[in-house]
Amino acid sequence: MTKAAPSGAAFLFLLFAILGPMSWASTRRTLILAIIFSVIGAALAVFLVATFSRAPSCTDRTQNQDEEGVDCGGSCTYLCTASVVPPVTAFVRPLQTTGRVDAIAYIDNPNPSAAAKRVSYEVELFAVDRTVIAKKSGIVDLSPGASVPVFISGLYSGEQIPKEAFLTIDAPAIRWYTLARDAVVIPSVEDVRIEGTDYEPRVAATIKNPSVDSIADLRVVATVFDETNTAIASSQTVITEIPAHGSSPVIFTWITPFPGNPARIDVRPIVPLP
Repeated sequence: MTKAAPSGAAFLFLLFAILGPMSWASTRRTLILAIIFSVIGAALAVFLVATFSRAPSCTDRTQNQDEEGVDCGGSCTYLCTASVVPPVTAFVRPLQTTGRVDAIAYIDNPNPSAAAKRVSYEVELFAVDRTVIAKKSGIVDLSPGASVPVFISGLYSGEQIPKEAFLTIDAPAIRWYTLARDAVVIPSVEDVRIEGTDYEPRVAATIKNPSVDSIADLRVVATVFDETNTAIASSQTVITEIPAHGSSPVIFTWITPFPGNPARIDVRPIVPLP
């Protein structure tokens, strides 16, 4: 049968028996040290229990509770990378304008119910001899199932002739989370048309806000495609405010002719994720 631990009095008696006859000063000093070490030991025990007995969470760097991976999936906010499809760069196109090179890219999010905020990307511009002549990075929000345009103004302004551009995304670093498509209010685009002259063309459209709230500082990208569905021109502007259930005109201008026949115009608002 297991014996009970000795009481405090028994512990002191045992201590005095071990130490033998001592002066009162030595006994008091020994007793004080014993009390101090007991308090320190109790505090250390409490610390160790609190440290190693924490409740499972989505930030403890351990796969526990109902998680599908380490701190992801299940009841956690973020989805596991293995459960989502990485974004796809639909195309990247350098656009030569007067005195500079812009670029337009489309990033497709194939996940119908997963979104990601502040996804980092980098665009590299290559010359004819395959050397990198320009780099530019940025961030973009990826709505569920959306194809998001990325317009890069002033990517290059040197003398070398650009040939092609590439956009890269660090897919493993993306923090995906579940979001329904209808959770993002997307303004509609109507009455898209080409105006101006052949030498200074412009694209006009009307952006309507279906929300009960006003929209402020809305970025809108317009891309012009030719008969082969190749982007030949692109521009970006910002609408200061669209009132609730209201609309706003938007105009994109160029100071040089389109380098081809415009066959299709795609105007897309860029809505930040909630």
